[in-house]
Amino acid sequence: MIEGGVQALSLEAVEVIEAGDLAVEIGRYTLTIRTAGAELRIDQGKSVVVCRRQQDGALEIAIDTFTSDTGP
Repeated sequence: MIEGGVQALSLEAVEVIEAGDLAVEIGRYTLTIRTAGAELRIDQGKSVVVCRRQQDGALEIAIDTFTSDTGP
């Protein structure tokens, strides 16, 4: 991401839900990007991370996705 021009990433957990062996984090992100020859761009959006509890009790990420609030 750094080679692609990302200068900063801010993550905010809005809600965390636990259900059995799963934990779901619903959040927001702000991404600051500057590519060569382009203006500074700030992208904001939503994120969802789903973790599954392992046999040793640790949580492991099973799904990690995000969606930008801005159009293409």
